[in-house]
Amino acid sequence: MFLKENVIALLIITFLFSLVILYLLSYYKIADVLKVSVLAGTFGMAFAFAGNDLVNFIGVPLAGYESLQIFMTSNDIFMPVTALQTVIPTPSIYLMLAGMVMVLTLWLSSKPKQVIATTLKLSSKNQIIEQFSSNYIAREIVRNWLLMKKLLLFLLPNKIVLFISSRYSGSEIDNNHDENQCFDTVRAAVNMSVACILISLGTNLNLPLSTTYVVFMVTMGSSIGDGAWNSQNAVYRLSGVITVVSTWFYTAFIAFFLTAFVTFFIYWGGVTAILILILIIAFFYFKSNIISKKKTQENVLKEALIFENVEKAQISSTIKNNLFFIFSVYKVVVESIISNERKELKESLKNAEQIYSFANIQKENIEKVISKFDDELEKNYNYLIMIEKLQNASKALWILTDSVFKYLDNNHKSLSFQQKEEFSQLSSIVTEFTENIFSLFENYSETKIDEMYEIHSKLNLLLERSRKRQILRIKNHELSITSRSVYFELIHQTEIILNNSISVLNIYNMFEDKVSY
Repeated sequence: MFLKENVIALLIITFLFSLVILYLLSYYKIADVLKVSVLAGTFGMAFAFAGNDLVNFIGVPLAGYESLQIFMTSNDIFMPVTALQTVIPTPSIYLMLAGMVMVLTLWLSSKPKQVIATTLKLSSKNQIIEQFSSNYIAREIVRNWLLMKKLLLFLLPNKIVLFISSRYSGSEIDNNHDENQCFDTVRAAVNMSVACILISLGTNLNLPLSTTYVVFMVTMGSSIGDGAWNSQNAVYRLSGVITVVSTWFYTAFIAFFLTAFVTFFIYWGGVTAILILILIIAFFYFKSNIISKKKTQENVLKEALIFENVEKAQISSTIKNNLFFIFSVYKVVVESIISNERKELKESLKNAEQIYSFANIQKENIEKVISKFDDELEKNYNYLIMIEKLQNASKALWILTDSVFKYLDNNHKSLSFQQKEEFSQLSSIVTEFTENIFSLFENYSETKIDEMYEIHSKLNLLLERSRKRQILRIKNHELSITSRSVYFELIHQTEIILNNSISVLNIYNMFEDKVSY
């Protein structure tokens, strides 16, 4: 009662006390005021979440429990539960148990971490690999804003424009160049303060709000104000915001209609309907966790295939991983076309598409790695060519996998016995070729390089011979159009993969000698 009657006075006293303490900390350089504000904001955010999300988390179960208690007291199924309209005290034990469940979920579950990672990527001031691709709505919004910017630059006096530009002169993150730091403490303090105020205000006014939504939108707003969004990334980040927000609204509509369906289903089906729903919920729960696990595996693959720094061990490992995944998928493609089975090829098609996608990401973000080198032009040039060769090989793999999958998926006739024999022989030599590549990463020697060239020459001769034999089969009218097309695709894309792989190895040997460690 005392707190409710003296809210304004307590807020004023707290503000003045905090102001004095922070001023003294800053004046005597005892601590960074912004870091203290962020720490205090973290505690405030915890209380805000507890006051809002905890109530939402246990509100419905407690209402159901109270309804059961009312029913057990009256034993009348038609009795209205008007008692729920009054204020019902919540036992402290339920609050503690619910809080423990929420803490364990945030600590152990990977999904909250994914939400945080998405928010940080969309608000980062660093040059990063953008998580979302652009969409039409985002492109139109950014295009119109850029037109409005040109209009404002034309209408506003030059002094005002220069003053506004000066406010974007940089911050501590620009000076520190810390890649793990998405934004500075100024923006962190603003994010915490504004989000806490909005969540607390909304909760006290009994407004239906999502704490995650508030924090997310505050972070996006401060990102724009801090200049983290620019013409290079605004389309992708706005696409991400649109995707996230639309997903929330989409979930709300689905929940609305699904709740109505479940209510009618239980009403008409009784206990049987409840059992069926439990089985459906269990199925979707496990499916959701499997999907989450696949996304985690995809992120692991992404980390294995994308360069992050210029240290010798990391570059060697990444090139080796790229080539390993390329030839692993290639082996499945050849085995599938020989056995005329498409089962394993479907998953390999997804992997080939991911490998090619990650190769494009490497090329798009080449500045991130090159900026860490010194000014030696030859070193930067070798790195660029190496990335382009990996990109060519991964593109050839994706085209080949897609062509073979479509051929098998459409139930075309299997390859002839001669064609299978030719590619079986080729596949065995490709396996030897890849083993030699990987051994060179472990123990480089001139002898092994010479062996590599010999194997590569043998493979080129086999591919040339296969082309000529295929031409003879066409002249003898032995093949269908689809059969000869997919076979020529096999030969052509195999040649591209092999040539670019040996080029990557050669360039890496030159590149390795020029990198300073």
